[in-house]
Amino acid sequence: MKKYELPLEYQIAQEVYARRKEPDNEIKPLKIAPPCYVLNANGNLVPPPEETYLKRP
Repeated sequence: MKKYELPLEYQIAQEVYARRKEPDNEIKPLKIAPPCYVLNANGNLVPPPEETYLKRP
């Protein structure tokens, strides 16, 4: 008898979940953020300085 294979979407989901549990040391794609956010030296998205908020209409 042929071994039952999981649907491809399920295999992909398992793979994604397995990777999610790995240590968080790989370079990730840029997170979606409001355009006012800025990248700091470490490549993390941080909220802009307070002045930016005050200038908004």
